[in-house]
Amino acid sequence: MTRRLIAPLACAALALGLVACGGGGGGGGGAKGGSTHALGEQAVVQHTQIVGGGGAAPRTTLAITVLKVRKGTQEELRQGGYTVDAKSRSATPYYVDVRYANKGAQAIKRDLDVSLEDQDGNLITSTVIFNYGGRPFGKCPKIDTGKLAPGKSYQSCTLFLVPKGRNPSKVSFLPYDPKHATEFVYWNVT
Repeated sequence: MTRRLIAPLACAALALGLVACGGGGGGGGGAKGGSTHALGEQAVVQHTQIVGGGGAAPRTTLAITVLKVRKGTQEELRQGGYTVDAKSRSATPYYVDVRYANKGAQAIKRDLDVSLEDQDGNLITSTVIFNYGGRPFGKCPKIDTGKLAPGKSYQSCTLFLVPKGRNPSKVSFLPYDPKHATEFVYWNVT
């Protein structure tokens, strides 16, 4: 059996982290505003790929659809060959399925992600999966390599470990635009 490790991920720098992680910030002190959608409803935003080194950043029109928020079990993670760190073993896994479609003219990297907020608007950090050569986790396949070409779409899943006593309330995405302030886009979980 291939060994895999799961641990919560905290974004390193808040400003870049909010962008890279796709947002977060209902009532928990982050950015506010933005539109709210039902699960399955598409939101269309202008999004610029984050690039290092000061190179030209591709900008495109991105359509995002949060398809489902599924409740999982710790047993599913164990059966998938994962080892969960001790402090997260009482948490409930949630799988957030999202479709990303490039409606613009430039290709961007497929490293897009969403965030999850609890009932009080606090950010629930996404989970890092250290996969040492194993097959993708069938319950929540994460796609984060390659390019999203114009006119194409893909579906990916983000895993969250929701601590005991907290309930997912909203999924959020923060479009990135280095020249303009942007607002979060939200999807209600229920």
